[in-house]
Amino acid sequence: MDYLSVSSYHYDGFPVIEVSGELDFETREQLGKRLHKVISTHDPAHVIVHLNGLEFCDAAGLAVLVAANRQAGQRSGGLRLVSRKPSFRRLLETNGLSDSLPLYKSLAQAAGQPVGARTGQK
Repeated sequence: MDYLSVSSYHYDGFPVIEVSGELDFETREQLGKRLHKVISTHDPAHVIVHLNGLEFCDAAGLAVLVAANRQAGQRSGGLRLVSRKPSFRRLLETNGLSDSLPLYKSLAQAAGQPVGARTGQK
């Protein structure tokens, strides 16, 4: 059985969803539901997704992030991903997602970017 932990809080005015464990086909709905709830209650929907505790992510997990980013874009926002793991950066790059899903090394960097900034790895 796969394990995923998802929690929510605010940082510097941004909603943050913190994810740890394995994000895959079996656990994708858990994160998808939380993202949907947070995005639908914020306008504009600029949401930080903190992934430093993520141990594994497959295509189904990436699909959840892409769908949530699209939903946030419909509310004049977007996702800002946080991970220090080079393997996650490579995962985004090899799947052609590094431009559409900006990745930062820290919460402070993600929160410190101007609204609408999509500059990739920070």
